[in-house]
Amino acid sequence: MLGMGLDAGNVKERQLQQLRHWQPQSEVWPLVHGPKMASVCVMASSFAIILRMRQFYNLFSQQHFFGTIIPVVSLPTIGYLIASDLLVKRCLSSQFANYDSTRPICTTCYELRGSVLQAAMGVVFPYMLSMFACSAAAISYRTYPTPPLNDYRKMLLTIRRSCRALGTTLTLLTLANLAFGGWLTRSMLDTHLMLSYKNSESGLAEAS
Repeated sequence: MLGMGLDAGNVKERQLQQLRHWQPQSEVWPLVHGPKMASVCVMASSFAIILRMRQFYNLFSQQHFFGTIIPVVSLPTIGYLIASDLLVKRCLSSQFANYDSTRPICTTCYELRGSVLQAAMGVVFPYMLSMFACSAAAISYRTYPTPPLNDYRKMLLTIRRSCRALGTTLTLLTLANLAFGGWLTRSMLDTHLMLSYKNSESGLAEAS
């Protein structure tokens, strides 16, 4: 069992090395740099949401600025990097060495997964975090009639009001994240298929 684990680890490391040293790098950038680019988009989207939420709660100037900004921006970004590595990148970057044309991957499934993940971490998660962060700050500074966090009925009413106030921003960010997540995942899939095909060709050439 230990030998099998080491073999799997060696195969994965060899595949990652192949990605890092591939020339030209422009052919493999989606797998190498795609998740980092997407995390920057998640960061920007989260930052836009927390700024609009601070306006909704009348948190102007420096009132609890870093206390609301840092968790709302950092947690979704970290969460995206972890989830993207587990659900998308690792599956693609670790399989191209064993190309099997009789068992093609489900491109639609991956694109949908990438789109939903991007929208969830770029809009839904930061929206929820910004609600709690700004509610706590508004209670401290008395800038908005915020109900206690354990009063679920009044909190739901506040959430509905914030959704109406941020409706345009949330809609545009959701559409942008869905589109970008799908496009990036499609680019990663194209890179995966290209590497799989080239590895298959080189394997056949060595066998002959």
